[in-house]
Amino acid sequence: MIIQTRLFGEIEIEDEKILTFPSGLVGMKHLKRFIILDKEKDRPFRWMQSLEDPSIAFLTLEPRVFHHDYRVTLQQQEVEPIGITEATEVLVLCIVTLYREPKTLTANLQGPLVVNVENRKGKQVILLENQYTPRHDILQEIRRRGGAQPEERGREVLKLKQGK
Repeated sequence: MIIQTRLFGEIEIEDEKILTFPSGLVGMKHLKRFIILDKEKDRPFRWMQSLEDPSIAFLTLEPRVFHHDYRVTLQQQEVEPIGITEATEVLVLCIVTLYREPKTLTANLQGPLVVNVENRKGKQVILLENQYTPRHDILQEIRRRGGAQPEERGREVLKLKQGK
């Protein structure tokens, strides 16, 4: 499939790489289908391009790159609609915002994107504990921790709790 985008022009995507967010994103319930654009020059960042609106693309980052002890703890029923169980491979991304003045780079750690890698379904979850914020300063965190950490994918980022 070929799509026209505002940031990247015309790009070809493979249908099997499309991510579906059945509930949409917070504040954008109408946006349900995305593609991850993993461009070498932008790593460790990735672009999440909307397929419904060519003008919308989110800069994303795996939070473990700059916050190695980041954890998402959810009730099992929160992610059942997208097929996540204890054995499911997941990808956790956060949406990044770049501010011009002052030059700041922040990540929404309070509203991560949780993706079931196996069926390509995702959900934006809101973490209600006050442990994380929607504007976590990435550069300050990297300076505090002494540098960026290698990307870590998988189970250790997501913890599922049973019951209510």
